[in-house]
Amino acid sequence: MNITHQNFESMLWKELLQEVENYYKNRGYHVQRIPGIDTGADLLATLEGVEKVSIKICSREFASVSTVHEVSSAKIYYRCDRAEIINTEPFSKEVELLADVIDVKLINRNELGNIVEKY
Repeated sequence: MNITHQNFESMLWKELLQEVENYYKNRGYHVQRIPGIDTGADLLATLEGVEKVSIKICSREFASVSTVHEVSSAKIYYRCDRAEIINTEPFSKEVELLADVIDVKLINRNELGNIVEKY
């Protein structure tokens, strides 16, 4: 299944995880799934051993302030250059503020839609 702007919001978390994994792989990243639910990140994506990204995916659920803390902690733990949260729901102002302060990139439903159209 390929993501389209029309169906990404209705995808199960596992399907969205697979599509995000494919998205990074198609751009030359080595992608590693992080097992367990208490790791702060779902994926690690590394580009040519230089850039490393911790990625948290939220499908059909709102990302919380705790989610921002978790992916930021994963960024530190896995020695990543950046952290991202991909969410099919809008982000709250509190989440946006914290993410800005601690340098976590938020990819909301609109940005995900723009990425999907280019993908």
